[in-house]
Amino acid sequence: MCLLFLSTSENPAPDGYYLVLLNVRDEYYHRPTLDCHCWKDYPVEVYGGRDNEPGKEGGTWLAASKTGKVGVLLNILQKPDKNKKGRVVSGYLVVDYVTSQKDAASYLKDVQKTGKDYNGFTLVTVEMKSSVGLSTAFLNNVSDESPQHIPPGNVI
Repeated sequence: MCLLFLSTSENPAPDGYYLVLLNVRDEYYHRPTLDCHCWKDYPVEVYGGRDNEPGKEGGTWLAASKTGKVGVLLNILQKPDKNKKGRVVSGYLVVDYVTSQKDAASYLKDVQKTGKDYNGFTLVTVEMKSSVGLSTAFLNNVSDESPQHIPPGNVI
């Protein structure tokens, strides 16, 4: 099971943090991965682990870019008849977000349009930029809800 603890603050104390994030990838320990490293195959400096399973190479569950974006992917366990082989690999959603020029809101709206092409997921986006401050949102593809903004100070 994928788990996420996320706490944000727009105005942390001098010894505090804007973002505290703890993520557990999933229950499939046998899946080959690359440890957290700087990705050399993108013009944007990105840090994160990478999936190395055949057919899913290059996807990720957690990544952060030097441009202030953080993306986290949580798989949603579904009944076997709902979980389909051959769907688009959801691990690329994080890669595409942290390497794109799109803001989080625009990116999540685009993902919402194609969300049913993936097995169940929740995608969490964080933007830390001087122009927007700290912005956190999420989208899941098992409901028909629009992307949801997470106000600072909330813990999920």
